[in-house]
Amino acid sequence: MNIREILGTTSLAIGTVILFKLLWGGFGVSQPDGSFIAAKVAAVQTPLQVEVDFLDKEQKIEDIPVHIKTAYADMTFSSAGGTISDLTFTRKLEHKEQTFHVWNSKEAVDREQQPFLVALEKETPYYYKLTHQEENENSARVVYKASTNAGTIEKAFTIDKYTHKIDLALTVNPKKTLQPRLIWPSPNLKALEEDDPITANIITSNGKFKQVASGSVKFDQGFMQPALFGTSDKYFAFMMFSDDQGFAQRSYYKSIDRCLLSFIEAKSIEEETTWNMSYYFGPKEPEAMAAVDTRLEKVLNYGMFSAITKLVLWLLHLIEKYTHNYGWAIILVTLLMRLVMLPFNLNAEKSKKQFEANQKKLEYITQKYKNDPKRLEEERIEHMRKYGTGGMLGCALPMVLQIPFFIGLMGALNNSIQLYRAPFILWIKDLSLPDPYYILPFIVFMSFLGTIFTGSGKKDAKTLMGPFAGALMFGAFSTTMSAGVTLYLATSMLLQVVQTQLQKAF
Repeated sequence: MNIREILGTTSLAIGTVILFKLLWGGFGVSQPDGSFIAAKVAAVQTPLQVEVDFLDKEQKIEDIPVHIKTAYADMTFSSAGGTISDLTFTRKLEHKEQTFHVWNSKEAVDREQQPFLVALEKETPYYYKLTHQEENENSARVVYKASTNAGTIEKAFTIDKYTHKIDLALTVNPKKTLQPRLIWPSPNLKALEEDDPITANIITSNGKFKQVASGSVKFDQGFMQPALFGTSDKYFAFMMFSDDQGFAQRSYYKSIDRCLLSFIEAKSIEEETTWNMSYYFGPKEPEAMAAVDTRLEKVLNYGMFSAITKLVLWLLHLIEKYTHNYGWAIILVTLLMRLVMLPFNLNAEKSKKQFEANQKKLEYITQKYKNDPKRLEEERIEHMRKYGTGGMLGCALPMVLQIPFFIGLMGALNNSIQLYRAPFILWIKDLSLPDPYYILPFIVFMSFLGTIFTGSGKKDAKTLMGPFAGALMFGAFSTTMSAGVTLYLATSMLLQVVQTQLQKAF
């Protein structure tokens, strides 16, 4: 493969990375996809209830923290809000335990940010009494209760110890007409701060999936009876995926600081009602999500090449079990991909030589009959009849085949929690971050130049100027990529240079 093909492959692959801007909107009460734009006056439609009115004077109940340890997380429940006050996910990497601190109530700027907060139209209780606690090998159960002049609220949590599933049985016994709302925040991986993108995720009542960046969320828009609703950041998702009794009649979002709050709103009730809902609070990993509900995998949003991305992730995890290092796993996956593509690349080289030979013949015909246009046209037609495109399609085939693998691998490496804080060698302490010393980008630049000088074709200054500028631009671009992606690019290009040299030798 020559430099033009490499440039074409890279440009087309990067250009094909799809950014979906979901188009919501319209006017009126309801849209075909189940969304609606909330009116500003109640005469047309009830405005979205995004404010929480807490009781002015409420007796503070002694907080008895409930600590629960599962196979994947440490969590603490609190009487303040009757919610999760601390959630830390754990995993083992290279035989060491890593922690991901995704929620802590002390970092919240407002009380309504607490996970699973139940809000009423007026006088929302904040302090709950712990009424029941039990635990066994497979699950844990925690029950909180709050009483006000408007009625009582009971929240019964059941935590699965082996999946990322939290069940909530919510019971409201009103003394007057009440319309409860349930609120939970977006994940907050403190270590990433501004580099942690928050997105809204919805499966509407008609089964359509929507994902939109927090900065593009329309806060006057809601969804009727969503099948799945919540938020995610780069590595984690907080999603409601089951609502058996239809609590979520309306759903919408609110932004506080960098936190995106998810609201679901029930119908007004006048008698005791219980709703059972299930939530996924866990990492954006295909296996973990599929173990709870396969619809959750839509949050990953790998695009049209999702099957390849999942295959690459599976290979990375499989190889890492033996190498105990994701850096070496990336190198071996890249090598495997190059081996799979080798027959196509060898055939492309053969087609390229055939194409170049036919081009020389065409140049000869053009020169020979330049003064006889009629004969020149006849000879060109005869040449095309005899040799066709002369290998041009064979040259392009490897480029076309590599595009989905490139995009699939980019998707896997850019969004894989496994690379977060995963070290490689020496100076690479975190494969999810750019190379701090730009050594890998420099290798990308040099190996890019290597593909130029080892490839066939003229090597004069004029023809090398464009490819050299491309190598410089691509090297600079790779300084912003994660070390995992840059490692793949450097390895792939070095293997290209080695392959070209071997082909010349043999």
